[in-house]
Amino acid sequence: MNLELLWWAGAETGNTSYTTIAKSHADHMIRDLFQPFNPGCAWHLITYDQNTGAVLNRSSTPQGLGLDTVWSRGQAWSVNGFTIAYRYTKDPSYLKQAMSAADCFIRLLTDCCANDVYHYAPFWDFNVTFPDISVDTSAMMIAAEGILELSWYTTGADSARYYAFAKQLLEAAENFWLFNTKDNDAVLKNGTVTYPLAGISITYGDYFYLVTKMKFDSTAPPVAASDAPLVDGGAGFLYAISLNGTTNVPNLLALDLSTVRSIARFPPPFSHSFQVCTI
Repeated sequence: MNLELLWWAGAETGNTSYTTIAKSHADHMIRDLFQPFNPGCAWHLITYDQNTGAVLNRSSTPQGLGLDTVWSRGQAWSVNGFTIAYRYTKDPSYLKQAMSAADCFIRLLTDCCANDVYHYAPFWDFNVTFPDISVDTSAMMIAAEGILELSWYTTGADSARYYAFAKQLLEAAENFWLFNTKDNDAVLKNGTVTYPLAGISITYGDYFYLVTKMKFDSTAPPVAASDAPLVDGGAGFLYAISLNGTTNVPNLLALDLSTVRSIARFPPPFSHSFQVCTI
């Protein structure tokens, strides 16, 4: 996911070293990050030998449940990250990987959480069991934004099902997972940073909720590469607005989507630096 800054820098400056680094990393992640026994599903962490580049081990801890589980936010990052990689490069291998990662997320979410208890909010790790079940709405909205953009780059039945699933996630978030803004300054409730730090608001969950809402505006064209880091490149703008005291959440939720687009394109001061991502 954090590679977007490199893709953007390469496109803006013409310095191919940025895109070379981004491509090398993305290609290594296709090769090494995904579980062969669980198609499209990602580990959280890979350790490489610094001298040889060999993979020493793979794990879904520390933020996931165990060695070979699927940490839901990491899976959402992989959907979003490879969709962004395809946006910049049009490399079909990145589109294929984005689709595979999205299909994993959709399959696991449908199995656990597409019901009247969890309302499409994924468990913090898809393999978790009672009594450690908590949901992560930030993973829900990161995936929604990536899957929606993925629908722009696919065709036919694939495009339709990705669009429909992203819409389902957004509608579920709005029907079940928004705070009463009179009681809380955040937008989304029930985020999980690292379990058991759960049931809290997360800045980037709020950010991806607003960007997903923006992208569903039928008047908004697909995001141009030159706009990308200002739209997808960082969740800092919500935090910055809060620090500056210029906007509160009730006003944010009342904004029309053209205003949301304007806010989202304002350069955030933090970019990706505060995000803890899988890739």
